[in-house]
Amino acid sequence: MDSTPPRRVTLDHIAKAAGVTRGTVSKALHNDPDIAPNTRTRIQELARDMGYQPDAAFSFLSDQRWRDRRVSGLTIAYIWSKPDAREAVHPLVGMQERCAKLGYKLEPFCEDANGGPLRTMEIVRSRGIHGVILFHDLHWKFPPDYDWSDLAPLLIQPREYELPFSLLRDNPFSRLLRILRETKHRGYKRIGVAHFIEPKSAVDERTVAALLLFQHNEMNGEIAIPMLNISPLLETEYIKDGLRLLPSPSFNAWLSQWEPDAVIGACEAVEWWIRESGRRVPEDVGFVNINRLDQLDMITIGKQAIDWMDSLLRSHAYGLPTNPATQIVNPQWEEPAFLPFNRK
Repeated sequence: MDSTPPRRVTLDHIAKAAGVTRGTVSKALHNDPDIAPNTRTRIQELARDMGYQPDAAFSFLSDQRWRDRRVSGLTIAYIWSKPDAREAVHPLVGMQERCAKLGYKLEPFCEDANGGPLRTMEIVRSRGIHGVILFHDLHWKFPPDYDWSDLAPLLIQPREYELPFSLLRDNPFSRLLRILRETKHRGYKRIGVAHFIEPKSAVDERTVAALLLFQHNEMNGEIAIPMLNISPLLETEYIKDGLRLLPSPSFNAWLSQWEPDAVIGACEAVEWWIRESGRRVPEDVGFVNINRLDQLDMITIGKQAIDWMDSLLRSHAYGLPTNPATQIVNPQWEEPAFLPFNRK
């Protein structure tokens, strides 16, 4: 019986098989843009077929060196579904800022405008792109056996997910809890939350949980105003950006019944409804726009997604991860325009 340990595949072995230098192999495995995309892909596939496994200690030292080096020319793809998906724009802002700092190019793709997700991925591959960031629930459009082996996929802000993607998402529970505490700190005692709700949404459940926890633990005997859940499809049409906003009978009834001195609303439509009721903002009712803080969180998610993708590309971490990870972004804060201090 042969007891000789199996030969460990090195960069020299790959270089000999590929007919290139050892330095070219090293650069290709680190996605160096100095190496032509087709050459990088050929060497990376060869290394994978030969069973190459980088030395952990050497990779760590190499990664530290690479982190001090800009990766000018390497492209990351950001893909979403619909051309009118305005919520996809805010992560894009953060991604562009971070890519500019690290030296990446960012190429946005709308899969619906490019013939669907599979056709979009063909375009991505044809351009030598390996880093792919998918927005929302786009991953559902790919078949379960889709081949991700030459890509580093990352999912951001999904509502639901099943395939083993690593993902980044916001924390609506912590966001609302922070707003509630800040509102109380400023002297408000009758705090109401008017929230747009979608059926079977885990995000809405976490938001409800934050309000209930706050009312149970931190209201100090003040009246606990129940959350108003508003269906965006039934009661609202936005006036801004060419869309129309209608009055909300359920909001008016809730406002008259509970008389909150501060309202935390899902968007600026809630502020409009308060003013339409004859109440002044913020003199009579303070107001916080959750949607504005949500936008800040999405920008942060975009920045952190690029940092994570940078790590995946530098370590040649292609394919769906064996142990997918989840990063939760801490909520951001911006001084509200209509929530003054020293409320009496």
